[in-house]
Amino acid sequence: MNSDAVSFGSRDAVDRVRCQEAGGRLVLAAPPPQMLRLLTVTGARGIFPLYGSLAEAWETRPPTAGPPTDA
Repeated sequence: MNSDAVSFGSRDAVDRVRCQEAGGRLVLAAPPPQMLRLLTVTGARGIFPLYGSLAEAWETRPPTAGPPTDA
């Protein structure tokens, strides 16, 4: 595993924790195959909830969440 892959996994774990601390959640909707491979290689695949589409992820949101954005 190269250092870029390790760094990627570490940064995303920190972002996920920050998001949760702010009352939100970080999910991945319709990630491309390359992203799934990177998540698998870094060991981060089990950290993030994965959804097949934005609509599927939206259905699992907390009732007080706002609309999804592409940002």
